[in-house]
Amino acid sequence: QNEYYKNKISTLERKLSFNPNDGKTVLKLGKYYSYREQYAKAIKLYDDYLLNNNSDDDVRYQKVRLLSQAGNLDDARDELEIVLNHAPNNKNYQLLYGQLLVWLDEDLDTAEKNLNDVLSSDPGNIDALITLANLNFQKNDLASAELYVNKGYKIDPKNNNLRQLERSIRLRSEERRVGKECRSRWS
Repeated sequence: QNEYYKNKISTLERKLSFNPNDGKTVLKLGKYYSYREQYAKAIKLYDDYLLNNNSDDDVRYQKVRLLSQAGNLDDARDELEIVLNHAPNNKNYQLLYGQLLVWLDEDLDTAEKNLNDVLSSDPGNIDALITLANLNFQKNDLASAELYVNKGYKIDPKNNNLRQLERSIRLRSEERRVGKECRSRWS
């Protein structure tokens, strides 16, 4: 498999040398770089391409995905805001934007709006449901978090992220209950 990726990369690099503005080849080459975990190389490829093709939202979106995979969430958010300005109703962009804001614990109201927009057209979007559960957990709205977990279970009953969230909700609920008991005892 590694040899296959090397050959694909070599072929695509050669093809790109003849036409550096070929967005489809840039996307394919970036994909193969990421398969080999060469994220920095893929991001540089996207940056170089975007210098001359600033409005190519497909390439910018792939750059955002790689930035987020590499843990560079602030830059991913900033790049995604550019893409969202071009296509504010794109559900994939809205989903990732909502996720990034929740992961960064920033502007949770905007995150919630974007995630609910995704659910309005795709009520079974498990990623939006999980992210909304996390968002509500972060806001200490455990009842709403549990509601989204339960909706998620109806779609994917074996989802490990949902199980982890459910455990976290139960643990925080128990901590609250014990805290209330201690406060009432000492009052």
